Amino acid sequence: LQEITPKLGKEDLIKRLKALAAVLSEMDQDSDTKTVEAHAAALVQPGIITHRDKDVKLLVGCCLADVLRLFAPEAPYGEDDLKTVFRLFVTLLAGVEKASNSQYERAFYILENLATVKTFVLAADMDIPDVIQDLFDLFFSIANADQSQKVHGCMVDIMVCLLDEMSSTPDEVLDVLFGRLITPSKTEKPVAYKLARSVLGRAAGVLQGQIFSYFNSMLGSRDSESPLAARVYDLLYELNSIDALILLHVIPLLEHDLTGEATEARSKATLLLAKMF
Repeated sequence: LQEITPKLGKEDLIKRLKALAAVLSEMDQDSDTKTVEAHAAALVQPGIITHRDKDVKLLVGCCLADVLRLFAPEAPYGEDDLKTVFRLFVTLLAGVEKASNSQYERAFYILENLATVKTFVLAADMDIPDVIQDLFDLFFSIANADQSQKVHGCMVDIMVCLLDEMSSTPDEVLDVLFGRLITPSKTEKPVAYKLARSVLGRAAGVLQGQIFSYFNSMLGSRDSESPLAARVYDLLYELNSIDALILLHVIPLLEHDLTGEATEARSKATLLLAKMF
């Protein structure tokens, strides 16, 4: 394998990255990673990981996905480099939107690799809520009926992995996830709606302890800044239809509306409970 350096011209760089990608893809987790440590380090150099050419970026992404697979459960990078790596992944995964896309084959390789190895476990331990929010938003934005079930399955696996591993799911991520359950997104993006239900169905157990504060700010303290606050009853109905376990600690919050003096809130809460039970 030849050296990878930002000083290389695009064609030479692509040629060397293709050779590295071929070698890495054939290695398994029992392989001697010392043989590729120098190349792994080269991939995160400024000018390589930040290269502007889309083909270079995709090849770098394929190589990085395999590097993280080979070194798992550890990573050969510091936190700052890892943040850059995950930001690159999110950018590249947009390529799985259409199978006719010239970027599709490599983008799907990255998607499947990250899902299989559960690479985003590393991201769950880092302070990058914006990257995780962008990832969820991307998956729901590009989900469509022309994609294969394998693509959808990988998307769901990655999102569930993150929800399982994060000690606390940021409200902004919940906004993205929950927003796909109600209109207009529910009717305009039916595939995203189904994906969101699949994710929540699998993550119900872990989420039930995490979303109390999210809904408490809507139903208790009434100081929520979520764009979904005005649709809280519609959202609760959808979540209950997926798995009532999700709302185990949330339903008691409705007592405030049921016993309060606000007629509209009391009416909505009563109607919601009648529909749910």
